[in-house]
Amino acid sequence: MAAQLAGRRETAANLLRLGAPRAAARLGLGVARVRAPFAVEAFTDVADAATAEAFAAALRGAAEVAFDAEWRPDGPEDDHAPSLAQVAVRGGGVYLLDLEVDAVREPALAALEEALWSEDVIVYGFGARTDLEKLALLRPGLRGARRLRDLEDAGAGLKDAVHQHTFFTIDKKEQCSDWKRRPLTPAQRSYAAADAAVLLALSDALEDQPAEQTCAVTARTLRGAAPPRASRAAQVDAAAVRGVIVDVADARGVECNALCVAAGADRLLVLFPASEQLDWKWFALATGRSRRQLKLATWDQCVGDFGAEPGRVPPVPLRENVRVFAHPALVAAPALVGSTGDEETRLVFPGDALPSFAEVLPDPALYASDLDDALDRFAAEKKVMLDNALQSCARKLRMIGVDAAVAGEVLNEHRGVTPRGHRRGGLDRVRVDAARIDGDLRAAALEGRVVVVPPRRSCVGAHYVLATKGGDANFDELLDVLDLRGSVEYWGSRCGICNGGDWRSLDKDAVVGDVPAAVVDTEDEFYQCGVCGQIFWPGRKYDDKMNGLKNLALNDEEDVLLKDAVHKFRVSPPPR
Repeated sequence: MAAQLAGRRETAANLLRLGAPRAAARLGLGVARVRAPFAVEAFTDVADAATAEAFAAALRGAAEVAFDAEWRPDGPEDDHAPSLAQVAVRGGGVYLLDLEVDAVREPALAALEEALWSEDVIVYGFGARTDLEKLALLRPGLRGARRLRDLEDAGAGLKDAVHQHTFFTIDKKEQCSDWKRRPLTPAQRSYAAADAAVLLALSDALEDQPAEQTCAVTARTLRGAAPPRASRAAQVDAAAVRGVIVDVADARGVECNALCVAAGADRLLVLFPASEQLDWKWFALATGRSRRQLKLATWDQCVGDFGAEPGRVPPVPLRENVRVFAHPALVAAPALVGSTGDEETRLVFPGDALPSFAEVLPDPALYASDLDDALDRFAAEKKVMLDNALQSCARKLRMIGVDAAVAGEVLNEHRGVTPRGHRRGGLDRVRVDAARIDGDLRAAALEGRVVVVPPRRSCVGAHYVLATKGGDANFDELLDVLDLRGSVEYWGSRCGICNGGDWRSLDKDAVVGDVPAAVVDTEDEFYQCGVCGQIFWPGRKYDDKMNGLKNLALNDEEDVLLKDAVHKFRVSPPPR
């Protein structure tokens, strides 16, 4: 009992590390509490020459610092310099540098430059290259750091990284506020202080520290006048989409926004209902890209690569090299309304014309943005996707009624026999196709399935990383994670081989020649999986194994009453 309690406490702690406090709380243990927001109780506003000197003095004795910068959000033609820099000094406090104050900017940034290039100072950042590029607009010497540890995790933002590795949560609502406006609000100042200080907490929590690197970026100059505006888009061919061009006052239908996205060298046009916002993490997952690859196109890119100025891009491709993606709700709309490139007219066309030129995206309503949401969905649907290294655990989950898919698992062709004519065993009816593993994991995350991976394995989308090793230990851990103890559908088994849920009852005469003669003589009940064709029948050996698995999922009070109620079937030899 003590060992089981310790295991459940570790599972609760693991759920908290992975950003699932609600799931951890369901375990009913003291450690499974909602994590605390990260906040800095006291920080120093560097707003004059005296506080700038105090900041420089704090840096001179520092061994570790973390930095971040804030600026007014950039528009397509903008490249704003930072208005605030925040620096957390290990053991020395947090400082907010008001870069709009002349008396602060020169001495404070000079001190920061000295620290960033020092041999004696470890520097922490998150997406540090972007911050350094911005700071170099004000002081070219801030274009790099000598001993930089960038804590940015591939495909994850700071909020996700803090959730995954610490017991804190951070609020990013102020990220896109106006940082040039003065005075800054208390919420902005608190956000900025926490954004730098949390990097020190995150560095403490990471088991694998990022390697130190000397980083240098290209210094830029502030952009001057806005680029010339295009007068209107290229001519829209309404007939190609079975549409018409009408006056603005006559346009009726679902308003369709067209977002221009630069993904490296690729150009993507994303069509979304105007009433919804694009979830960038979801879109990256749906298109098989990392979030960091996706950026809104600049003014020059919109005009040159997409054929229209920002805000007036039609919902149709105007250039041959543009890939178009469409929200599925738009396809069902009788009429869509979008830009034609000018302010006087609108393009109206049927939604069912979209598949002729656009790739229809999966339904974003199915997507779970975090592990807690995915586990909530599992409670209703009992669907999970396991990494291919967890096939043994998947079979156990199937045997207690869970829809447990395995990444890359496919049915073998000629399931009854091998290509050489040998009889194929039960588990040989399936195999793992390595080429399908990543795609299956991505599809599962988009469908809202809980994705489960082995210890120290990373994965896209909301996923659970097991803390234990071994089939039985994994199974026991997942009973808690998936909240299956005491509520398992002990009558609803799926096929342990292929995960099929389509069962057929067979008469004894129908299995003659497909199962051993002794079994035909002694057994009267036979069942066949409608997916892989495997035949099953009752048997004590397999009953005992299934009783053991299902009893793990039952509350202590239920064990005695339900011990004899658990029923499963033994795998037969394969048909000839």
